[in-house]
Amino acid sequence: FFDVEIKDGEKYFPYGYMNIKSVKINGEEVALTGKTYTSSDDGVTTRTNLYNEWVNTEDKTFGGRTADGSSDVTPTPVDVSAYADKDITSIEVTYELIAEAVPFGSYIETVEEEVDTTGPWTAFLMFADGLDNSWQNYNMGVGNEVQVTGDGVYEVSLTAEQVGATTKADPQDGALVFLVDVVGMGKAMKSVGTLREDANEALKDTDAKVRIAVFVDGQKITSNSDSLCLGDIEGNGNFRIDISNAYDGSGTGISENPACDTAALTPEKEVKVVFSITGTGVGTAGDTDLDAYLEANGYVEGSTEAITEDNTETPTVIATEAKDEKKDDKKDGLSGGVIAAIIGGVVVVLGAICGIVMSKKKKDE
Repeated sequence: FFDVEIKDGEKYFPYGYMNIKSVKINGEEVALTGKTYTSSDDGVTTRTNLYNEWVNTEDKTFGGRTADGSSDVTPTPVDVSAYADKDITSIEVTYELIAEAVPFGSYIETVEEEVDTTGPWTAFLMFADGLDNSWQNYNMGVGNEVQVTGDGVYEVSLTAEQVGATTKADPQDGALVFLVDVVGMGKAMKSVGTLREDANEALKDTDAKVRIAVFVDGQKITSNSDSLCLGDIEGNGNFRIDISNAYDGSGTGISENPACDTAALTPEKEVKVVFSITGTGVGTAGDTDLDAYLEANGYVEGSTEAITEDNTETPTVIATEAKDEKKDDKKDGLSGGVIAAIIGGVVVVLGAICGIVMSKKKKDE
């Protein structure tokens, strides 16, 4: 009889399995003739048989556990006949204790899951201001979604009608949720190595880079892409772009480090996020120039930039006031010279204002 036992092992490791790594007799490695298993005769001591001739594996009462639940095991994996005429001076057994084994008859065949790395993957906007019966959406199929095919520029949005809101959103401190989820892309990125576990075993170590532009009722608000939290944050296979989230521990809650001006998240009609993403390593890469996309689609012309990245207001052109002034002067009977002087003054003012706008736009670019 030859086995390895753990006293009171069933008390502390009731589902444990001793994976035998090596057996040495007289300092020499012994080749095992079959697969070992772990069991207990009394429900107290944990045992792994290395040679037990009294065990009948064909008996209906025979039981035990292995790492995967397979029962193709033997109670005599060590051929002791090779040592019948030898003096045994030392025995050394090395094993690995696996905390959760599988009982016989519960064999689980491990099949490597096929992961779609070509896409596309659906992206949707999740937004909730924290008030009941207000702006809330946590699911796909509600807002304006987009099919992400890989690196590129995309936009997602929600309208008041889509979420059933009848008033302006009112973000609540400690309750705001504002993010983009790309369903299934986190799993794809993990499979190709562009999304990995960090030091805390969270899937936030990524090669992906994301830039955002946020629009509230058509007006661009301040954002800081460096404060985004990226990754498969909930471990559900989705790739998340957290802009401000008070609940998932991402560090982008409204009081911690939001990636946009949360006080400005008060849409009455629509909230939209335009984002560029690079470094995914999946799908088919497209154009990733966010600035060029915004300009080409009219998002950065005129008054659409209500608040810029440096939190300054765009000057307002007063051409309509000049027309009204000219009309009133003519009505009051002013001379042509006076009218010309006034109009000339207006032109100068407009020229100065337009110069500021152009200069500012160049600075922003």
